[in-house]
Amino acid sequence: MKENPGLKILKKSQSLSLAPTTIFLIALTFTYIGSTLQTGVFNNFAAEELNIRADQLGIYESLRESPGIIAVFVIALLMFLKEQYLAALATLLMAAGYFFYSRITEWHQLLLVGFIGSLGLHIHLPVSNAIAIFLAKENKQGQMLGRVQRFNFVGQFISMAIIIILGKKLSYRMAFVLSAISLLIASICYLSLPKNLGYIEKPKIIVKKKYWVYYILTFLEGCRKQVFITFALFVLVKVYKMQIRYTAILMLFNAIMVIIFSPFIGYSIDRYGERRVLFISYFLVFFVFIGYAFFHNIWLLIACYTIDNILYLGSISLTSYIGKLVPKNELRPTLSMGVTMNHIAAVAMPIIGGILWEKLGYEVVFMIGALIVIISLVFIPFMKIEKRAQGESNTQPSDPQSNALSN
Repeated sequence: MKENPGLKILKKSQSLSLAPTTIFLIALTFTYIGSTLQTGVFNNFAAEELNIRADQLGIYESLRESPGIIAVFVIALLMFLKEQYLAALATLLMAAGYFFYSRITEWHQLLLVGFIGSLGLHIHLPVSNAIAIFLAKENKQGQMLGRVQRFNFVGQFISMAIIIILGKKLSYRMAFVLSAISLLIASICYLSLPKNLGYIEKPKIIVKKKYWVYYILTFLEGCRKQVFITFALFVLVKVYKMQIRYTAILMLFNAIMVIIFSPFIGYSIDRYGERRVLFISYFLVFFVFIGYAFFHNIWLLIACYTIDNILYLGSISLTSYIGKLVPKNELRPTLSMGVTMNHIAAVAMPIIGGILWEKLGYEVVFMIGALIVIISLVFIPFMKIEKRAQGESNTQPSDPQSNALSN
């Protein structure tokens, strides 16, 4: 009997369908193409087209980071949405915010669109990590989170390459439009993930005593990270007069290094454990901060900057650690609390660091960063992972479709 042509086409389309992990990684790539296109041109746009002052930029940056603190409450209210749908909503918010950057004519308009785009970004951070852990195979969370970082930087690499190659042909406002289009594609990808991937719960915020080490280390990681993100590149530009072309090349080179090293870091976490990888990465980061404080040669500082970007991958140990510790239905709210703890530091450290720089010099800022790393090293030995009861794995082994989700 001859097979129905329609059925034949349907079977063929099903055989060509992408695995959930592939869809997720494509979504991540387009998400970070979109976000990096926006951040890559923003400073020049603000200075050249809006003539923004330093105090106005400070107000904008403070408000832009504030969604990181309230993200835990927003995500708690949206627990009725599964992770993939919340990720789609987050990327839509980012797309809307970044698109309207292209329509701005006055600096105060930045406050609203910046808040909208940043809210989407800070919702996306914990939700995308939760999806990664759900998709990971048993005891392979580190490798999956390493792949997340890898494709994060693939997106950054592509966006920086676009900016460098097109140069002046790409207007700032067109870059914002392209950013929004990329994020819309990411949203569609998230909606294409399997319906049984995430979890639906009643609105809740989770703060538990037994997660105290995660909360403290996440807060300290936010302090350490924000010192470097805010001031490391600024030192090269402000003090050593690095031109924008070389800044873009440096960022491109760093993206390549992270793409190369992220699989190794992910494998190391699964092979040697979160505690050991985090301790070694922080131990080495301490010397990076000391280097920034005492080296006064631009090439040595560039080397420190690159090494820090690679060692920062060790911080995914925190996500892998909590992913193994918490029950699957508590993962999203616990990760969102981590984002909030991280961003309490993100709001405070730029202000503190800026004051210290002006009063005592930038070297003192990086000495403070080295001290934060030492404090983190003290708490790392307290990381302990209890053996999970059978059926409690966050990779859904009891689900009959779990094998398909892990492909």
